[in-house]
Amino acid sequence: MIGRRRTRLTREGWYYLLVLAFVVTGALLREINLLIIMSGLLIGPLLLNWRMVVGALRPLKVSRRAAEVVSAEEAFSVDLVVNSRPSWFARLALGSWAPGSWGVTIDDVIRRLGPGLPRNEVRTGVFFWRIGRGETARLAYRGRLMKRGRYRLGPLTLSTRFPLGLVRRTIHVDAVQDVLVLPRQGRLTPAWQTLCRRILHSDRGRRIQTSVMDGDFHSLRDWRPGDARRQIHWRTTARRRTPTVRRFELPHNADVALLLDICQTTAAAGSEDDETVEHAIRFAATVLGDLCRQNSGRVILGVAGQTANVFRGSASAGLLRECLEHLATLEAGSGAALHSMVSDVLTNLRRDARVVVVSTRSQRDMGEEAVGLLQDWVAAGGMPTSPTLVLSAAQGELDEFFVCDRGEVHA
Repeated sequence: MIGRRRTRLTREGWYYLLVLAFVVTGALLREINLLIIMSGLLIGPLLLNWRMVVGALRPLKVSRRAAEVVSAEEAFSVDLVVNSRPSWFARLALGSWAPGSWGVTIDDVIRRLGPGLPRNEVRTGVFFWRIGRGETARLAYRGRLMKRGRYRLGPLTLSTRFPLGLVRRTIHVDAVQDVLVLPRQGRLTPAWQTLCRRILHSDRGRRIQTSVMDGDFHSLRDWRPGDARRQIHWRTTARRRTPTVRRFELPHNADVALLLDICQTTAAAGSEDDETVEHAIRFAATVLGDLCRQNSGRVILGVAGQTANVFRGSASAGLLRECLEHLATLEAGSGAALHSMVSDVLTNLRRDARVVVVSTRSQRDMGEEAVGLLQDWVAAGGMPTSPTLVLSAAQGELDEFFVCDRGEVHA
């Protein structure tokens, strides 16, 4: 959608107009014919530049192509495509020498969305030297969005001052597109891998008592001595007149519940508390990525920020994408949502699940509440020997298991 159009003099144009006014004034006061002729000659380039910039942007139509989802600090590209409507009269009159649009600049605006954020805008753009009539031109600019969140691209601004630079023509195009920036994933250290083998996955020396009917349905087989009666498939048994039982696939890995407590104790923007929040979110995103790639069980993410949210499902790329999209726009809260989030997670948590708690508060501030809820879960039938790991980002306990190297940023 094309917005407002504007034509105005550039700084050089105002200087040129000042000289023209001086010549015209002198010609009128002194009644010098040569100065009157010179005034007419000076008005010509100004009118020519005005007519050319107006005609240069009239046939142009611009569009933007950019990815809807990117990762923080990852290079991404935005393509700007310009289509010029053909002019049949110019084609017939001049053939291949039909005039086009010269010296066209397209500026784009990038700003981060969110409540309480300052309205900071980054302006960037591309320059087209020539766009022929009836042709399509493409250029791209590359950049990096350093912080997670939701960004908005647009509107676009087309402008030209070709050929003399005295008059600038500007057209604003309301081409707006939102881009979601996911939290950057780091690298888990060997210490975390050792912890996974010891805590998050089933130990080889200890078998977990899992019901044979906890897995997915696999097939049917004949009844054998020792099979439970609830495994019998009565419809097939009646049809075959032979006892038939159902077979289920047993899960190889226990469920993993990652509880993320994002609490911001200070309101100062840019403080160390903000960096602690971002570090905890990056760690959670990295752990989720590792679990969804390697774990064959169920993954549960509980988030306590301004609101409480819980995501459940089998370890898969779809679940990872859903969780990362929520973490991208997560805002720190006051800590009041922790109780409801943990209660929701533990209500439907299997007894052999592994629990990892990551908090931006110290162990003293949140440990009693989380441990109390976990004790209630054990009393309600949860597995007493189920390992529970509580990590505090405020105390630097994530540094042992997680590394997030910052790459160089190129303009």
